[in-house]
This record gives sequence, structure tokens and C-alpha cells, in this order.
Amino acid sequence: MFFSKINIEIGGYKITHVNEVRFTGSDKELLALCMIKLPYIKNIGNEIKKGDRVAVKLSMSTDFNQDDFKTEFTGYLKNITLGVPLMLEVENAVYLLKQKSISGFYRDITLKTLLEKILKGFDFEIEYSDSIPQVTLDKFLIKKGSTVYDVMKHLISKYRVKAYFKNDKLFIGSRYLIEKNPVIVVYHLEQNVAKDNIVLRSKDDVVVLVRATSRLRDGNEIKVEVGDPGGSTRTFFYHNIKTKKHLKELAEKELEEIKLKKTKGSIEVFGLPYVEHSYVAQIKAVKEWDKLKEGKFFIEKIETIFSVSEGFKRILHLG
Repeated sequence: MFFSKINIEIGGYKITHVNEVRFTGSDKELLALCMIKLPYIKNIGNEIKKGDRVAVKLSMSTDFNQDDFKTEFTGYLKNITLGVPLMLEVENAVYLLKQKSISGFYRDITLKTLLEKILKGFDFEIEYSDSIPQVTLDKFLIKKGSTVYDVMKHLISKYRVKAYFKNDKLFIGSRYLIEKNPVIVVYHLEQNVAKDNIVLRSKDDVVVLVRATSRLRDGNEIKVEVGDPGGSTRTFFYHNIKTKKHLKELAEKELEEIKLKKTKGSIEVFGLPYVEHSYVAQIKAVKEWDKLKEGKFFIEKIETIFSVSEGFKRILHLG
């Protein structure tokens, strides 16, 4: 038997009973939200306020008296909706990026230096990967009234930067960023997997057209297409790739990576073992028809649910 417990701290206020908590973490999204549903709590509006720091800790163990709390989500209280149930919306540290306004004009600045300048002064930890695109921006204007979050969204979209939070740590790199020495978590389809939604596919099943655009420093663009006309479209942007040949090589690499993915889907698992997105899930199976699903898979996204009706579970989206 497993015993699941929750401990939420909002400012100095503590909560140990909830109707439901749901949050998602992904290496593809800078912003993450946590939704908390609470039973009626008298005068809670006098105890908590917008902007309060929030920490959600969860525990699952085989001994009721031996808790194993892990901090699973940290952020700041964004919205309070009074009623029954009481609804709290919590935003990860992006909340802080939205609070800080910046402006400025830069010449001949590298992407990494620009990131360091706009993120200076925050008290969360930042890990800059060596994979950050080696790009020098001739001119870069940050308009008055912009927030750090606005600029980060622009850099992520235009220069293929990957950025995501894990609690109070911000990871920044290229789209191919993989954390050093990722943790491997083992799942047995017949033992600690509640539901298996893994789908097998061959390269021929993947019909996709890759469109690649290189934006040159003089404002002109080079464009190429590779893949299957009529297929689903994936668009990629590059900075200052000067020849169609080189751009086509990059596009073909993207296409090959997409087609090489032999599986897609997710698994629904319990609160144990502890796992984070960007870990690696090692799938094992006993049944012969499940053997093809075995392997090691990057965990792109995790949905975590803790509720009275569903208990403590996670949905792992595999890449």
C-alpha cells in the first residue's frame, strides 16, 4: 500500500489538504502553471495574496509515518478565485520575468551576452549551455515597455533558443539542449505503469514537409523545402546561413531526426519513482508483444496530478 501526502506553502501559510493539484513541466515551454483546487477555508483571503511565493511538495511512500516529500513545483500566486472550491493559479518563475520592464539598444552583441544582460539581477540560478547558438546580432532593439519575458519569447522564437525552468533553476541552450548526465528512471510495463499509450511507427508513417528559412544580416532571406509535399509542415528558422546548400543540409538533418522517432505517445505512472522532465525513461516489458516498446526515451513533458479522486499520478510524454 502507498500513502500520498501534500504540503503547500503560500508565503507563510501552509496547506495539507486539497481537492486537486495539477501542473505540467516541459523542456519546450518557458512558462508553466499549477492549478490548485481547495475545499472551503475560512478567511484564507486574509492569509494569502497575489505574488506570494508558492512551493508544492508531494510525498508517496509505503509507510504512513515515513514521508518522502519532494519539491515538485515552485512559483508565485497569480490569481485567486474565491468560491467552492477555491481556485489558485500559480505561475513558475516566469512571473518574475513578467514583472521586470527593460529597454535598450545593442550593437554587435552575442546572443549569450544579451541573455546574460537581460537576466541579470534575478535571484534564481541560471545554467547557460555551451549549445547556445553562436550568433552575433548587428542591431537589437528592446522597445520601451517590454518585459524580460517579452524579450525571452522573441529570442526563443527567432533564434532557436531553448529555455525552461525546473523549480528555481533556469536552463538555457539550443533547441538540442540535453542536460548533462540525465537521470534514468526504469518503468516495467507490467509493474509500475498504470496505462501504456506508446504507439510504434516506421519512417514511412511519418509524412512531413520541412521548411527552412535563413535570415541574413542584410535583411534578405534564403528558403528551402525538403521532405514530403502535402505532409504536415514543420518550419525552422536560422540566422545568417549564407548558402542554399548549407541550409538544405540543416533542413535534411531536421527531417531525418523527425523521421527517426520510432515511437510516440505517453505512459501513465504513479507518484513513485520521482521523475522530472528531461530525465530518461527506460521502458522494460515481459510480454512478447510489448518487447518492441522497450528502450530509452527522453521525457519531453510531465503532467502531474494529485487529487482526492485520482490519487497521485503522472503522465509522461516520451520523445
